[in-house]
Amino acid sequence: MVLTILDGLIGLGFAALVVGTIGNAMDLKETVSLGVAMGRIGFSAGVGILPANKASKLDPFEALRYD
Repeated sequence: MVLTILDGLIGLGFAALVVGTIGNAMDLKETVSLGVAMGRIGFSAGVGILPANKASKLDPFEALRYD
């Protein structure tokens, strides 16, 4: 979960950098909404946690048999 949150924050920072660079080149004003940022981080956490939770309940031998 820590990696998911960290990845979300890194992605948010990278997106802000790209938007800021493009905004400065085109003389635009950018804003980052805290609600949108938290929603994206929550979505990323959910996307990471749900498959991991399902995988943690599988028997390793059964999972590898169908690989």
